[in-house]
Amino acid sequence: MENLKLLIISDGKKGHENQSIAYASLLGSKYEICYVSYTSSWKKMLSYVFDFFGLHVKIFRHEGLPKESFDAIVCAGSTTYYPAKFFKKKLNIPIIALMLPRGYRLKDFKHIFAMVHDNPPKKPNITPLHVNICQNDFKGIFKALKPTVGVIIGGSNSNFTCKASEIRKHLNLIEQIFPESKLAITTSPRTPLDVENLIEQTECEFKIIYSKNPKNPVGDFLNECQDVCITQDSTSMLSQAVCWGKAKIHIMPLKSTKKDNKYHQFANFLVENGYATWLGKPLLHVKKYDLVAALKKELA
Repeated sequence: MENLKLLIISDGKKGHENQSIAYASLLGSKYEICYVSYTSSWKKMLSYVFDFFGLHVKIFRHEGLPKESFDAIVCAGSTTYYPAKFFKKKLNIPIIALMLPRGYRLKDFKHIFAMVHDNPPKKPNITPLHVNICQNDFKGIFKALKPTVGVIIGGSNSNFTCKASEIRKHLNLIEQIFPESKLAITTSPRTPLDVENLIEQTECEFKIIYSKNPKNPVGDFLNECQDVCITQDSTSMLSQAVCWGKAKIHIMPLKSTKKDNKYHQFANFLVENGYATWLGKPLLHVKKYDLVAALKKELA
């Protein structure tokens, strides 16, 4: 896919769209984005039925489709897979899916990159990946002028509860482990209000409260800090951390409503293979997951 022109089908969700953009960027390909959506939930349900019978018609809305030729389609997210098949038929080009297209016929995709913890079936056109597709997102928001530990706080989701009392314990432990270092802290769109209030009151070298200042310094922390501590609730943030930058990665555990879920499996893989450690446990060397090699190996 190197030096090719890709049509990205996006549902508008940044987590999905950013994976597609990262994929194109990592492989040195140009891209244009076409946004798609369904006007009702029943139309999306209908797409599964139509796809089962190999019928691909325009039952969705789209905007931003450039009037030029493309070499392939890239998509991520359940809303994008049926439109991608429609454009595949219309433009006569292959599809690359960056997540497992559950419920749709898999044979229509030239290649599928799926996370291992999603338990993808063993098929010739499916490559299991241990991390989300991401890129080195250095923005120049933060510069470490002193030895600094980066702290990246996610938030609560269906599997984890992020509470201020727990984050306070993690911050105390970080200060004990790195007594000579300053702190640089960022929250995320999912960070609860009580945790934001805690960070507001915490003395540190640099901080961003996302709800008040929606900037993302994660890439800067990974490139500027020797050590970065991240809550375990986000596979996307942890994926970026273990693929890019120079920092050692320390995972801050959160209380979980479910045992041995995909987040635990993901974090355990990172720790067991030396890409990260649990906060408070030693990590002697920086080891990064070679995402570019994993992608190019399958598409060579």
